[in-house]
Amino acid sequence: MSDTSVVLKDDRLSAAFGMLSLDDVAGNADVFRDQPALPIVVLHGGAPVSLVTAGYLLQYPHQTRLGSVVATLPPPLVVPFDVNLDAIPSSAAFRDFGGEAPGAVIIGGDSVIGIWSGATFTDLFGNIQAVSDSMLPGTVDFAWIDRLCRYTSGETPCEYAMKFVSRPAVMPDCPDPRQLGHHEFAW
Repeated sequence: MSDTSVVLKDDRLSAAFGMLSLDDVAGNADVFRDQPALPIVVLHGGAPVSLVTAGYLLQYPHQTRLGSVVATLPPPLVVPFDVNLDAIPSSAAFRDFGGEAPGAVIIGGDSVIGIWSGATFTDLFGNIQAVSDSMLPGTVDFAWIDRLCRYTSGETPCEYAMKFVSRPAVMPDCPDPRQLGHHEFAW
């Protein structure tokens, strides 16, 4: 039986993090000023599209929209809470995005329940072969990223968050919710 309290007992995970919206401004990170190393999950429509520290956000002018701050940063891996963390290197998402990802955001349903970042996450890159050979055969699709479309029309960014389990060879069309004009998803 899986529940979130079991997963968070893993000492690699942290329940200490902040959350802000992509539409917030950098000044909203002031509430975390006394914790500059605190990880902040930036959400867009409930999807975790960025994982940064409070200190990173605090270096920007207060009125800077977070969408413009995190637009060029690599997104975190998103992993359901009932996945064995040791299996993450065997996922297609880790293979394609793990080297860029600042960490993993652990979700339970529609809620962020923990994060995995720092040295214990980056140490995975040195152990990919050993872990993936002993865990699940091949690659599996239990992890993903929620990446923002980087297309812009004039000064207006698209910022549609699309889920990817691996990097597509050909980019799909973007749903274009802001009606900026037909375009492929801009990586």
